[in-house]
Amino acid sequence: MPRLYPRSTLKRIIKAHRPSSSLSKNADILIYLDYISFLEHLAGEAQAYAMEQGDKDFEAKHIQHVTEGMMTRDRGKIDVPFVVKTAQGMRDGYRSAI
Repeated sequence: MPRLYPRSTLKRIIKAHRPSSSLSKNADILIYLDYISFLEHLAGEAQAYAMEQGDKDFEAKHIQHVTEGMMTRDRGKIDVPFVVKTAQGMRDGYRSAI
């Protein structure tokens, strides 16, 4: 079975943000799936917002605008650069694992 993402990298990221918590054996898989679901929803919202603004492609400004709205509506405010850095780290880790 092919490796879909670097599990050790994801576990390290989780431990860095929550050092006192312990993870069950497959918790990182559920966290990763939730993360991917969030990114797909974010990309869809950013694309819709870009089209409303008259742009064909969505850019960082569209993602930042949509992220602020999504997070205040859903669960509270998060740091937008953290989302972008984490997405880049997961993408780079995935490419190096191939």
